[in-house]
Amino acid sequence: MDWLIDELQPKNRIESLRNMVLMVRSSGNLEALAPSLRQAFHDTDSTVPFRGVMPMTEVVSDGLIFERMESWLFGIFGAFALLLTIIGLYGLVNHEVELHTREIGIRMALGSTRQSVMKQVLRRVALLMFAGVGAGWLLTLALKRVLSSVVAIHAERDFALLLALTAGLATVGILASLIPARRAASIEPMEALRTE
Repeated sequence: MDWLIDELQPKNRIESLRNMVLMVRSSGNLEALAPSLRQAFHDTDSTVPFRGVMPMTEVVSDGLIFERMESWLFGIFGAFALLLTIIGLYGLVNHEVELHTREIGIRMALGSTRQSVMKQVLRRVALLMFAGVGAGWLLTLALKRVLSSVVAIHAERDFALLLALTAGLATVGILASLIPARRAASIEPMEALRTE
């Protein structure tokens, strides 16, 4: 049995030495400090390996690399989601304008100005955007428990941030509808009346 204990001890010692870290606080140059640290290690126990010195900023940076990658991935996916939202909203408003081309032409033939047509299209989009944002807020509050298992939501603490994100999304949606609204305002009444 003694031979087994003697056999295990060196392995445990090597394993524990691999995981050992010595932290030294110093205001001097790390490169100048390395030889004296190596000598102190050697004087204490010559079998203890000395791998080198590393500043604490580098240790912390290496430790947070996965958190940084996760943040970048969430940011990239969020940007793609915003881009898809803009494209989808643009397509929806464009389709809405095409469906109402005849109606817009009749309004313009009866005396509506280009500005009033553009305001009407933007008003309709804004109404839809605010209805969607309101429904999103209600669903978020209703499903807060389910969402908190995936994302940390602190509505009380992050209320200003959530409100800014909501306002930003609504603004981007309305801006995405500007091109179709301008196109609707530039419709010639006679051409619009001829279309079926």
